Formats: sequence, C-alpha cells, structure tokens
Amino acid sequence: MEEEVSIKSFPGDPYTVLEPIPIKILPLDQRTIEARFLEGNIGWADDTMEEAVEVLKEVILSTMEDLEEHEAILGPDARQQLAVFRKHLKKC
Repeated sequence: MEEEVSIKSFPGDPYTVLEPIPIKILPLDQRTIEARFLEGNIGWADDTMEEAVEVLKEVILSTMEDLEEHEAILGPDARQQLAVFRKHLKKC
C-alpha cells in the first residue's frame, strides 16, 4: 500500500526546508520499504519506513552537496536535479 510523507526539517544539519519534500513510501516486498523523492529522482530502501526516510534524508543532503561542489561540470539531468533540491532546501 502506497503512502506519502513529507520531510519538513533536517535537525542537526545546516539546511532550511523552503518547501516540504514529498516522499512516496512503497513496499517492495514483505521486508523492504522504499522511500522515494520522485521529483528529485532519488530514493532509498530499508527494513522500515522510518529507516528508509532517515537514510534518504542523508542521501538527499550528500547528493545536493556533491552536485553543488561539481556544478560547473554538471550535465542537464544533474543540473535539473540540483534545481529541484534548491527549490526545497537552502543551506543556512
């Protein structure tokens, strides 16, 4: 059964959420749950919804930092992904 949650904060990280990040929760099988930020083209699967969302938050931040670090050489897809992240997040 599909469900949706939103990421509204990143406690302990130097980021402000400008717009809540919608996360689709999808059961892959009886023991694996995927949390996916569809617009940002990124997701993570884990044993529980809570674990999948928590790790996805870390993956979103690390991916955004990597994209920003290499912004000058990004291709069109990566530029689009960074634009989506920036719509939702701002570094304090």
